[in-house]
Amino acid sequence: MLKDFQRRYKLPVTGKLDQQTLKLMNTPRCGVLDRPLAFTLANSWPKKTFTWKWADSNFPKFGEEKTSEQLRESFNDWAKYAPITFQEVSRNEKADFHVAFADNSDGPGRTLAYAYFPTNGMIRFDPAEYDNDGTNFRLVATHEIGHALGLDHSTDPSSIMAPYYKLIQPEVLLPKD
Repeated sequence: MLKDFQRRYKLPVTGKLDQQTLKLMNTPRCGVLDRPLAFTLANSWPKKTFTWKWADSNFPKFGEEKTSEQLRESFNDWAKYAPITFQEVSRNEKADFHVAFADNSDGPGRTLAYAYFPTNGMIRFDPAEYDNDGTNFRLVATHEIGHALGLDHSTDPSSIMAPYYKLIQPEVLLPKD
């Protein structure tokens, strides 16, 4: 099992719980469980134009305006690379994606967020992860939107769809996969 983990995440396959393996295992990650195959499409949406809304008004310390701006940028990151569009709607309107900061978090340093595959549309963030300056909300949001669109985790550690959090530059959010 340990060798499978090391193989999946392109670590040296030693079968031992070495420093590199332990470090990755303790890295904050997405709450969506890994599947046997990478780059699988779980389900797909029968459309190309999507709506999204905030499902609640519980925001991290940097507030609604900055959080909303970063979430819009995350949706736009996908629209730049795929023939899809996103439109924000008000809380009382029907939407494809319902975004919120979940109260049932596991605290800082573990699960950053999770999203359901199509056509559920729920995207949830752990508020404890964003009340400090250590986790880039936009990167995590872009990753979770990928799940909500139907993308699974990638085994490429440089991919935005890799399950473990890694700070990358916004201009290289969606490199090759």
